[in-house]
Amino acid sequence: MSLTGVASAIVRHKRNVTVTPPGAETLLGGEYVKVSGTPVSMSVAVFPLTDKELRFLPEGSYTKQDVKIYEIGGRTIEARSIVTVPDGGTYLVNDYVDRTFEGNFSKYLCKRLPVQ
Repeated sequence: MSLTGVASAIVRHKRNVTVTPPGAETLLGGEYVKVSGTPVSMSVAVFPLTDKELRFLPEGSYTKQDVKIYEIGGRTIEARSIVTVPDGGTYLVNDYVDRTFEGNFSKYLCKRLPVQ
């Protein structure tokens, strides 16, 4: 159940992105090696952070290049995951806001990663 119509508004802005969950460390040959997760294709809505959001977030933690991602339903993207948006850059998921009760959506704040 949704108390707001936000989830229905998000649907028209959904697009496919690739989400790579953070890797686990595995003991290999006596050394801990970071193994990357398996990339998964998801349909989410991606928006730039607004000036108002930047004012209320901790100073210097986010910039105009960073984005927020909305996902309908409960949380499926892990913290520290890498999100690749076609023609839009690569982002690291830092923060998560659970709005499943109020609006049946989850919101993620993501930092843009430098181009490699």
